[in-house]
Amino acid sequence: MKIYIRLIALALNLVVSQLAFGQSSKFNYRESLEDAVERGVDRISTGVDNYPKHRECFSCHHQAVPLFAYRLNTENGPESPVTWGAQADRVQRVTEFSQNSLRKELAALKPDEELGGRGLTLGYALWTMALSQSDWGELADQLVAKAIATQQSDGRWRIHSVRPPAASSEIMATTLVLFGLKHYLDNTDKTRRAASWSEIDQARHRAMLWRAGLPASTDTEDLCASVWLDYLVQSHPYQPWRVDPFGMGHPAGYVREVDRPQTDRSIQESPHPRDELSLDDSQIDTLRRYYSASEIANRQVLLRGMQNKDGGWGSQPGRESDAYSTATALMILSQIDGDQKFVGFYDKAWFRNGAKYLIRTQKPDGSWHVSSRANPVQEFFDNGDPHETDQFISMQATAWAVASLSSSLHRHRWPLNVETTVKPMGLMKEK
Repeated sequence: MKIYIRLIALALNLVVSQLAFGQSSKFNYRESLEDAVERGVDRISTGVDNYPKHRECFSCHHQAVPLFAYRLNTENGPESPVTWGAQADRVQRVTEFSQNSLRKELAALKPDEELGGRGLTLGYALWTMALSQSDWGELADQLVAKAIATQQSDGRWRIHSVRPPAASSEIMATTLVLFGLKHYLDNTDKTRRAASWSEIDQARHRAMLWRAGLPASTDTEDLCASVWLDYLVQSHPYQPWRVDPFGMGHPAGYVREVDRPQTDRSIQESPHPRDELSLDDSQIDTLRRYYSASEIANRQVLLRGMQNKDGGWGSQPGRESDAYSTATALMILSQIDGDQKFVGFYDKAWFRNGAKYLIRTQKPDGSWHVSSRANPVQEFFDNGDPHETDQFISMQATAWAVASLSSSLHRHRWPLNVETTVKPMGLMKEK
């Protein structure tokens, strides 16, 4: 009976999808997506091209997030090295600029000294490394060593300043660093790693415990980062205290060392000794509780429930919608909703309402304007981008919006993934 119900639901979904994309509609959704992406790409490309004329420092708004947008504006998404047209050249130039800038800054720092933007710059640098899909060699080792050396004693990577609605979340900084560390482990030969698997795994568990000890998130950027971190926890192939090591029933549960069967394959496959992480019973209970399937689902529901009536998200509940908060929320939610993607995830009403909010609020020049509420932390310079003193947060929001709409246009299953990133075993059934 359940099978028949599911087949009927699939058929209805396909009918709705075809109607939504129909040529007879006054508002052609697909054409609107294509137009918004094309104009957005042109806008961020102008900013990317201008930035090296004014600055030599790596940034999230003119390197990391535009690179992400370029990667998603392809048929195959971030798992494909192929990019369209002039984007291929820009991907290379963004990568080289980022590498040169980071090498210069790292050379001037002591081993335990943080980058200028602290954990957020480090996280975006590691993310850029992953998105570039190129071998960063010694620079990758230096960034990972910096991550291990600058993790705070409580498990977080701290940020330099609070600049809402973006660049204000230590959870986001920490999640980006953990993403980069995982990519490094997946793609670096163990004989040349700057940090051992156990060192990185210990850093990961300290970060997980830090997040578990924080109050519940109400800020959109914090909640987006928390949901992304949940995904990374679920997708990690080695969970020494997992109730079900293959994620079939309890994708993020933990059991005490004394309860773990000695024949558990996660023990055999784990590259570090079982006792190296040294978590006590209280810490194990904390991890098991906070990263349980039900708690993870609750955070996803909370983020989904923060959508405003106009289809967008604000930086906090009750705030008016903005492009940065909307695009990041859509992107994070599209990553984790694995069970539903093949039955039309991007055609769901709430997702389309979010995408339509972005389409509706795009400016004629291809940008999205987001007002900064930050106190200036450095001298302003004009990169030639729209929106004057709001141009940097608006550039970042524009790149996120292009990434989100590109993902919808090309219907990517795993938009936040890069090549060889492991997908949660519990979600593999959709393939």
